[in-house]
Amino acid sequence: MTRFAFATWDGGGNVPPAVGIAQELRSRGHDVVFIGYEVQRQRLETKGYSFSVLPRSGKFDIYGASVPAERLTGLLANVWASADHLEDIPDAVAATSADVLIVDFSLQGALASMARLTVPTAVLAHSAISGLVPPPESPVGQARLKGTWIPLPPPRIPACITSARSSKPYRTSSGLHPGSGMTIGRWCL
Repeated sequence: MTRFAFATWDGGGNVPPAVGIAQELRSRGHDVVFIGYEVQRQRLETKGYSFSVLPRSGKFDIYGASVPAERLTGLLANVWASADHLEDIPDAVAATSADVLIVDFSLQGALASMARLTVPTAVLAHSAISGLVPPPESPVGQARLKGTWIPLPPPRIPACITSARSSKPYRTSSGLHPGSGMTIGRWCL
């Protein structure tokens, strides 16, 4: 029996595909554990899965901030682009004795940490929407950015956001090769 670990977060549409895959793995005799945030624990344990909270970033309350800019800043720092994942993920994999790690594609720090792991890893791309978003430099991308731009006070959000799909900053800061072609774009307000 193989023990599969899913590194995930409570983003709405990303958990159901992970649970569906986990159900199939369990039906084939494998063990499944979820690694993530405290706010997910009860729902996943109720479904019968073991759950391990990320040691450093897992206490972040995804629903705690009601101000949109504070919520976005919190999600960027603690979920989508968490530098803590560089240590959280290897520690959680060791603590859960996982044989295989499957990482949600929006957890960029977790994706960067995969280079240091000795267990087989996979990336779960649960949504095709990322492939449908036009590059920001394209005419359609520019129109999308202008059409969805909401003015916010400058201290509340960064001036520029590099696509959450880029793990180069985390790979470089942790002494790993930056990889190639992973930076998708940069949006500046």
